[in-house]
Amino acid sequence: STNSLGALKTNQVQALSTDQVVALSTAQIGGLSTSTINALSSNQVRAIETDDIQALSSKQLGSLATSTIAAITTDQVVALNSDQVSTLATSTIKALSSNQIQAIETDDIRVLTSAQIATLTTATVAALSTDQIQALQTSQINKLSTAGLAALSSAQTVALTTLQVNNLTTAAVQALSTASVAALETDDIQALSTNSLGALKTNQVQALSTDQVVALTTEQIG
Repeated sequence: STNSLGALKTNQVQALSTDQVVALSTAQIGGLSTSTINALSSNQVRAIETDDIQALSSKQLGSLATSTIAAITTDQVVALNSDQVSTLATSTIKALSSNQIQAIETDDIRVLTSAQIATLTTATVAALSTDQIQALQTSQINKLSTAGLAALSSAQTVALTTLQVNNLTTAAVQALSTASVAALETDDIQALSTNSLGALKTNQVQALSTDQVVALTTEQIG
């Protein structure tokens, strides 16, 4: 029963084979205590089936040891639902690898909170797919750390929608690398607010191509 499983001592939990973990029902997985979850080894965590992953609460997911978070498979990440993703602890988000971040579905990317977005490392920001970038809400992009914004690749910058570019704060624009500024499409250049253009640093201005300069509207230049 779930009560019996919850009563297991740490060494007893750790003695469970991966086959035994696989054999646990969804109800049993969902009923595991946070201390039991914390005691699971990397191999045991990997053995939790995707259907059972969805039974874990935010508290249970948050109780996973940092070393076991790294063991979560990409299939398990895909199996997480939006409610689970939106309630992941910032420490859990920070511990996710680039491959794990890439496995978060676009619908789930959109529910990440400002605090979660801010904890993304430069490596995980750089790992976001172009589809994930386009799925980000404008408020989320502005919550990326300065280092995270600077880590955006040219391909990721090209993937930004005009709406996303139009809603960038001046601080976010200033954080973009010269390569990212040079990669902005002409439609996106025209979407930049006059405040954002005025906030560009000297090296960012110098990175603009002639096509980008030509694309500037009279209002932007004036």
